[in-house]
Amino acid sequence: MRAPSLRSALANAARSHVMREAHASARLLSTALPGETYRACLSAALREVHARVRRCPLPELRRQALAWAECAVEAGARFDVARKAADALRFSADNDLASLAVPSKLVGTASYQDAAAAVSARLDARGGWAICQTDGADVFALGLRLGRVQPKHAQTWHAALAVGGRPVRVAVTAVTGGDPYVTRAGDVERKTRGVNVAFEVGAAALAWAAAKAEAARHEGGPTAAELQRQLADLF
Repeated sequence: MRAPSLRSALANAARSHVMREAHASARLLSTALPGETYRACLSAALREVHARVRRCPLPELRRQALAWAECAVEAGARFDVARKAADALRFSADNDLASLAVPSKLVGTASYQDAAAAVSARLDARGGWAICQTDGADVFALGLRLGRVQPKHAQTWHAALAVGGRPVRVAVTAVTGGDPYVTRAGDVERKTRGVNVAFEVGAAALAWAAAKAEAARHEGGPTAAELQRQLADLF
């Protein structure tokens, strides 16, 4: 996939997010104001959505997503980078985040079910997300080990961004599973809990891209404009 396709996908994701919110608001307005046409309600809703101050504007999220995608490709990512970048943009916009975050799931959580249960209770009690610590592979919350970063992430963009750039922050967004069920033997068991996380990569991705451009400048390598053209050839 070429860069224009990635940029187009990110732009479409941003437009889709705006229109989805606008239509939801318009439906509420049309119910409250039965004398107004739906078109008028949608127009008012669009103005409200565009006027709302987001923590990170969509154009900035797209810029961060492109930087993250370049890093992931150069680091040898073996997953669909363009699709993941678009997913990250939508996720970040939906949650009004301060910068780009990539959603993911931890692996190895079956070994740390008590920790997952503790974090689940914290999320239920306080709402929001639970900030984590990571050493690049293992992820901890409340001082407890929750699981590991997926190898395909830890060995590519996660490690690449953490070297020479800003730290990649991690937060637990949800704990899944844990529901009780009765086995054929009549015992009560619980479904294995999984841990959904988000890696805040926006600042680190931009720092990585800036460091790469600076290194190329000192080495007499390609200019920033040339790097952008090279990025276009990656997709």
